[in-house]
Amino acid sequence: MQQPELLREPKGGKQNMILVELLVLAKAVKELEEFGELSPQTRDELDELIRTLENELRAEIEL
Repeated sequence: MQQPELLREPKGGKQNMILVELLVLAKAVKELEEFGELSPQTRDELDELIRTLENELRAEIEL
């Protein structure tokens, strides 16, 4: 049984969500750097999260 149109994820919806997450992270990193509040450990954690999201986006694009 198919889902009603309104319940289906829009085409490219997951890609768009990942892009928004990446943009929000990039803005947060920039602001933290500007105020000198980004520790090396936090930067490493954010970089890892960004890499994970980039990989998810690549996987979605390949589908």
